[in-house]
Amino acid sequence: MEKLKLTCGACKNACQLIVEYEDDEVWDVTGNNCMKGMIFAQGEVTKNCLSEEKISNNK
Repeated sequence: MEKLKLTCGACKNACQLIVEYEDDEVWDVTGNNCMKGMIFAQGEVTKNCLSEEKISNNK
């Protein structure tokens, strides 16, 4: 399981998120003050995993 630190950009709160994920599945998000943070984190993890896959495939 990996951890990712993010600053949420879903609303004006700019929460500091800690996201625990494996592959492209989010297991836990802490630091969010609203559900928008959870949704934001899921999107960022998906983008991150897709980017890593593209880099891996280009090797």
